Amino acid sequence: MSLDEIRVVLAGGDQTQGWREAVQGRLQACDEQLARLSSARAYLAHVLECPSEDPVQQCPYLAKEIDEHLTQAPSRQARRAVR
Repeated sequence: MSLDEIRVVLAGGDQTQGWREAVQGRLQACDEQLARLSSARAYLAHVLECPSEDPVQQCPYLAKEIDEHLTQAPSRQARRAVR
């Protein structure tokens, strides 16, 4: 959390929903990071288990994963810029 988000959460209070929004935003960021980590883990696990001699160069599954990642990268960068 940023210092501003921590300040809002610590201020708390029943009169404002600011702290709830800050926590919800952090939860969403955690979920997004967990999804990225899960995807990275699956990719790395497949590299270890792939029967191809050179998985990075020969495996169609990994090629598809890399293509999808590269295709989605611009939209992810745009979403981060909005934050």
